[in-house]
This record gives sequence, structure tokens and C-alpha cells, in this order.
Amino acid sequence: MAALTIMAEVAEGDFQTDIRPTPENQFPALFDNHALYSPAGAFRFIFQLTDGNAVIQALDDTGYASGNNIDNPEGPTILGSHLPWVPIWSTGTQDISASRIQMQWDGNLVVITPNRAIGISNTAGNQGAYLRMQDDGNLVVYSATNQALWASNTNART
Repeated sequence: MAALTIMAEVAEGDFQTDIRPTPENQFPALFDNHALYSPAGAFRFIFQLTDGNAVIQALDDTGYASGNNIDNPEGPTILGSHLPWVPIWSTGTQDISASRIQMQWDGNLVVITPNRAIGISNTAGNQGAYLRMQDDGNLVVYSATNQALWASNTNART
């Protein structure tokens, strides 16, 4: 049986796989309904401006019959926008008037409000750290030397 391949559409303002601060862009951020997608596109970390929450979501492919596309030897491919997104984790920052979530140059993942930055990963002091949305559904902050510093612990697929 072929494996199911899912690809979500990545729009302008979205990120694929990593959010990496650089000297030129020390505070890359997710703004209104923009997302960081896993490499295969089955998971995303999205900032919801409507309520200020950032959420990891998984594509719900449970209703898909995998034999529908027998002409593709690699297995069926589905355009992610036709499947529903299901929340599996959130920052818990709803209803705080947040404007964005950003990966800071110092290695900290924060939600930005009009009055303060709310630490999510508490990984400050790790210049060059980056944020990765993995294909197993886990959101991870890695150090510049690729050591895991923080994770959402949402391993949904192995």
C-alpha cells in the first residue's frame, strides 16, 4: 500500500519548515493567519489574529479513501486546502490582543502584545536558535548547533 502524501498550499507570508532569525531579519514573525508548515505540509503552526492564539494544526485526512488515486504510483496526493485543519496544541494566548508571534534573535519564541512580549519557549540566551515545524507534528526550537531546546511535545505521527 502506498503512503498518503499531503501538500498544503503555502501562501505569501507563510514559512516552510523553519523560521530562522538572521542578522538582516532578527525578528521574523507570523502575522494574521500566516503559518509555519511542516516539510510535507500535513502540520502547521498558525497565528490567529482574531484571538491572539498560535495553534499547531494537523490536516484531518481520516475521511480520505486512500485507493482513490490509483494512477499515481507514489500514492495519492491531496491539496491540503480541501481537508479540514484540526487543532492539536496552542500557546494559550487567546484574548490578549496579540499582534504576532516571533522567533527572536536571542532564541526565544514569543507572542507580542501592545504592552509586552510573552515568552512561549523560554529559550532566550541562544542566539541563532530557530523554530521548526516537523513532519511528526512537533514544533521545536533548535539551537544554532541543532540541539533541541524546547518542544511542544505534539508528536502525532512517527
